[in-house]
Amino acid sequence: MTRPSTRAMGVVIPVLAGVAVAIGGCSDNPTPRPAAATTTTTAPTNFTMKGQIKVAPAYVVTQPDGTCDTKTAYINISAREGVSIADDMGRKMGASALGKGEWLPDGGCVFKFTAQVKLGSDFYQVQVGREQPMTISASDARFSGFGASYGYDN
Repeated sequence: MTRPSTRAMGVVIPVLAGVAVAIGGCSDNPTPRPAAATTTTTAPTNFTMKGQIKVAPAYVVTQPDGTCDTKTAYINISAREGVSIADDMGRKMGASALGKGEWLPDGGCVFKFTAQVKLGSDFYQVQVGREQPMTISASDARFSGFGASYGYDN
């Protein structure tokens, strides 16, 4: 009976170990590695304009749901009325609608809106319903919001 020499066994074992490592290192489904983190910053193209229209108590009525609204015979402002925002050249830059009226402590009514408006103008014209447009600076539009009132002494 012949026995393998010690020398032959020493060669076989390292070769088999090398094959096992080579096979384990090659996979059809390699472990994913995270890509290098990249961040890109882009300048904003819009801003959020908030606005409100206050109506004095003399021009307000109560709706069946308990909210307030205006006497439309006097003022063309009402809940769900469209709000259009144009730049200083008359191009449409944003739009919204008035929300339901909210009671003011003095019995007046306030209608609020929020609109996404495109940047790029020095002034904006805000038109609520069929009322005449009102001009607001870009700075006020962005940082203070739009405000108007009917029936109050300003």
